Amino acid sequence: MKTIFISLIAVAILAAGCSSNSPTGPSGSGGARGYWKLEYGSPAYGALTSVWIAPNGKRFFGSGNVLYTKLGNQWTTQVLPEASGQEYDGIWGTSATNVYAAGSAGLIYHYDGSSWKEMGSLAPAQLKGIFGFSSSDIYVVGDAGAMFHFDGSNWADLSTGTNQLNDIWGTNSSNLYAVGAGGTIFHYDGTAWHDQSGTTTANLQAVYGTSETDVYAAGRNGVVLKLNGTSWDDVSPGTGTNFEGVWASSPTNYFFSGGSGMVARYDGTTWSTDIFDQGIVSFRIFGISADDVSAGAQSGAEVNWDGTRWTWPGDVTGGMTKVWGLAANEIFATNYKGYIFYYDGTKWTPTKVLQDFFFTGISGTGDDNVYAVGGVNNDGKIFNSDGASWSALTIPTTNVLRDVFCLDENNVYAVGRAGTLVHYDGSKWTVFTSPNSSEELDAVWGTDPSHIHVAGRLGGIYLFDGSTFTDENSPINTGWRQFWGVSNSQIWVVGEDGFVMKYDGSKWTPLVRYTQKVQSAIYGFAPDDIYTGGVDGIYHFNGTNWTHMSTGTTAQVRGIWGSDPSNIVAVGGNGVPMVLRKY
Repeated sequence: MKTIFISLIAVAILAAGCSSNSPTGPSGSGGARGYWKLEYGSPAYGALTSVWIAPNGKRFFGSGNVLYTKLGNQWTTQVLPEASGQEYDGIWGTSATNVYAAGSAGLIYHYDGSSWKEMGSLAPAQLKGIFGFSSSDIYVVGDAGAMFHFDGSNWADLSTGTNQLNDIWGTNSSNLYAVGAGGTIFHYDGTAWHDQSGTTTANLQAVYGTSETDVYAAGRNGVVLKLNGTSWDDVSPGTGTNFEGVWASSPTNYFFSGGSGMVARYDGTTWSTDIFDQGIVSFRIFGISADDVSAGAQSGAEVNWDGTRWTWPGDVTGGMTKVWGLAANEIFATNYKGYIFYYDGTKWTPTKVLQDFFFTGISGTGDDNVYAVGGVNNDGKIFNSDGASWSALTIPTTNVLRDVFCLDENNVYAVGRAGTLVHYDGSKWTVFTSPNSSEELDAVWGTDPSHIHVAGRLGGIYLFDGSTFTDENSPINTGWRQFWGVSNSQIWVVGEDGFVMKYDGSKWTPLVRYTQKVQSAIYGFAPDDIYTGGVDGIYHFNGTNWTHMSTGTTAQVRGIWGSDPSNIVAVGGNGVPMVLRKY
C-alpha cells in the first residue's frame, strides 16, 4: 500500500483564476453597482453530472469545472481553475459544511460551508466517484482501477489496476462495493478487494444500497444488477436506457436515473418508469427522503421528485432569448422551445405557444398588443397577443425572423434572414430587403419611422427611412446582436467578439473592447447607465468604464430590460430558462 501525503487544508486560498460568485451580496469590482440574483430557472451553463444533498436540504452539483450549491431557490456558483478535461463527477459529504468533490483531472476539493478549497491532487488518476463515512474515512475511485482512501491526513493508494471504476458505496469500511467499465464489480471486506464481476459486460456507472444485503448496481444499456450473496443477479427493466445513477430511500423504493428523459423506479418486484421532457436527460441521482430526490440534467436543471411527480424549473426546457416589458409587474420573455413567459410582479408563468418554436424577439405597445417573432428551419412567424391569447399572423414572408421592434400600433418592424425587414403600418405587412440580401439581420431599433436602424451577422448596419436603406458604414465587420439608444444621436450596438459601438448621428465609433466574448444584449437608462449581457455574464457602463458584475451564474445572458434603474431583469440560460434580477 502506497501512502500519498496530502494535507486536508493543502491550499488556504483558491488559486488565481478561481472566482466565487455568491448571490447573497456583491463580489469583485462589480459590487459597486450591485449584484444579480437568480429569480427563476437554473444558472448552470452545462449538464449537472453529479449531485449530493446535505441533511438540511442544501444541494451540491458539479458541471465541468464549476461547482454549484443550492438552498431553497438560492444558487451559488464557484468556477474552479480549469484543468484538462476536468469534470467533477463525484460529490459526497457529511453535512452542508463538510463536502468533497472528486475531479477527472485528479483534483479533490473541500467545501467548508462558504467556499470550495483545493485539498490536493491525486493525478494522474482521473477520479469519477467518491464516498465515505466520516472526514477521516473517505474513498475515491477512477480510471484504470484507481482507488484511494483518506484517513483525515493522508491518501493511501489502494488501486486495483483493472478497468475504470465509476462509483463506490458501502455500509462501513469493511463492506464496500466499487463498480466500473466492462461490468467490473469489486467488494472490500475490510482486508482485501474481491472481484465479483461476470454477470454483465456493460459499463456499470453507479452503485447504491440500503443494507449489507440490499445493494444494486446500474449502468449502460439499461443494465441493473442486484446483490445475491457473493454474486449478482440481472434484474434489468428492459428499457435499454443508459443508467447513470441509483439511489434508494428503502429496499422497496429505488430510483435509477438515465437518458432520454427517464427515471426508472423499482420496488423490489415491479418496475415503473417516469418519462419527462426529452430535453431533460438525468445523470447522477441522490435523495434525503422518499419525497425529496434530485437528479442533475443535461439541460443544466435540477430534476426533483416530491413524492408525487418530477419537476424542474417551470417544467420548461430551453433557455430564454429576449425580454421586454411595460412596467415592473408586466414583463414578457421568450425562449427557444416555443414558450413565452409573463411576469406579473410576483411570479413568472410560461405559456407554450408553439412546440419547439425558436422565439428570438419580443416587443409591444401595450399588454393587449405584444409581438413575438422567430422561426424554425425556413418557417418564420410573427405571433401577436391581444392580452388573452397568442395567435400566428399572416405575413408576406417565410424567412426566419430574429428581432422585432414596436414604435407604435402603426409602426411595427421585424427583421431576419435574407436581409428581410417586415413593416406593419396598422393594416398590412410589407416586405423590404436590405442592400445585402445574404445577411441575416439580428437587430432593429429606432426613434421614428424615418430613423429605423437594422444590423446583421455579416457586420452591416443600415438606416431604413420607410422605403429605402442607407449603409451606415460600420467600421467593424462582426455579427451585431442588439441596439439600445436614447435619441438619433445616441445609439449603442453590441455584437460578437465583445465589440460595442456608439452612433452619434453621423457615424459609428468603436468603444473600448472590454471582453472578447459574444455580447447578445444591451439596455440602459442613460448614457452613463448601460448594461450589456452575453456569454460571460453582465457588464455595466458608467459613462467612462465597463465593469463586470457578479451574477452567480455561468449561463449565457441574451436579454436585459428594466422599468427603471431599481428594477432590472436579465434572461438567458442554456437547457432551461434563467431570469436574473439586479439588487
